[in-house]
Amino acid sequence: MTNNSFTSKLLSLSRRYAYVWYDGKITLGKFASNQSDYIIGDIVNCYLENNEVYVSGFNERKNILKRCYFDNIKNIACNIDKIFLVVSPKPMLNTFFVDNVIATANKEKIPVTIILNKCDLDISGVLPIIEIYKNLNITILKTSTKTLEGVEDLKNYFDNTSEGQVLFCGLSGVGKSSILNTLLGDEINKVGELGKRGGGKQTTTQAFGFHYNSKKRLADKKQDLFIIDLPGISNFTVSYLDKYEVSGLFTDINTLSKKCEYEDCLHINEPNCNVKDALENGTLSKSRYDSYVGIIESIEEARKY
Repeated sequence: MTNNSFTSKLLSLSRRYAYVWYDGKITLGKFASNQSDYIIGDIVNCYLENNEVYVSGFNERKNILKRCYFDNIKNIACNIDKIFLVVSPKPMLNTFFVDNVIATANKEKIPVTIILNKCDLDISGVLPIIEIYKNLNITILKTSTKTLEGVEDLKNYFDNTSEGQVLFCGLSGVGKSSILNTLLGDEINKVGELGKRGGGKQTTTQAFGFHYNSKKRLADKKQDLFIIDLPGISNFTVSYLDKYEVSGLFTDINTLSKKCEYEDCLHINEPNCNVKDALENGTLSKSRYDSYVGIIESIEEARKY
């Protein structure tokens, strides 16, 4: 590499522009090659020319998150160290969405933490659901941006983590944006202004990576930490997989499947199925089984197109 070359994180992109981390700030650059090859979260090779930043290529990815609509598969983010999945008691916790995110994360070997937000409301109705995920050894955090419950704990986590890039996702209305506003403060406003110069409202229409900064991280000289905000999307699925792969992404169903009579049991119509037996006797939750079957059905539906 020449002296004007450097590597960076690709924090967002549009048809014409790349948003990268350069010289201690998010910088608007341009693509020197086909823009469609890049994914938010890429570690990209860049160079300076006439005081302009150009993105010329990307490095090997350790994971890729995808979404699928029928037979259309789109890469949405990559190189993620952890997913923070935000849910809330209102709107009611959508277990199908949660299970799809967890299955996708398991496919890419990305740990998941669930944030139960809006804890200033009555959460008694969702606690039995949350208990299901606790039993899957998923970390659960409780927050409220109204009362600030759990917010300081979340800040402390980001102040001390060694992770370099995490992703926040959640359906509309769960308060994900409020949490990010509390964590990132003025950083969001800066990006909003930069987005206008790039010809779009990046913070509301597509994923964007924000730089998390704090006095603690600076004092400890920790690596830069980026938080990717993934706007509310409902079709966060693994329907691009073969249906026989799905049970392996549900750790509870996968464990139960070891005692099924048939090795290729789909746990739907087959006899002597330990998974269905567990569902019947209450060992396996109905919501988890329904999510599993829903994914199988979405895969079969996608194959029609």
